[in-house]
Amino acid sequence: MKHADVIKAVADQTAVDLASCEKVVKAMEKQAASLLTDRLRGNQAGLAAAVAGIAAQTGVSQEDCTKIMTAAEGVLKSQLSEKLSFFTNMFAKR
Repeated sequence: MKHADVIKAVADQTAVDLASCEKVVKAMEKQAASLLTDRLRGNQAGLAAAVAGIAAQTGVSQEDCTKIMTAAEGVLKSQLSEKLSFFTNMFAKR
């Protein structure tokens, strides 16, 4: 899935305009390592701070940022799952 397709899928899921989705997704990409670390550690305060920071940086409301980030995570999980399934099936012993 291309970057533009991810942003369009997020916009479709959230009903937030495409430009806002693009801003938030790009900001997420810049903070991907810390977001993933906070997510894996269950650090809700870190995630809340990240949402607030991205909202301030992009000018998108915190509510919309949360919607966009949640939808983006779902889209990316789905894409990774499909790719992993493909490789698992490809290398599975038959």
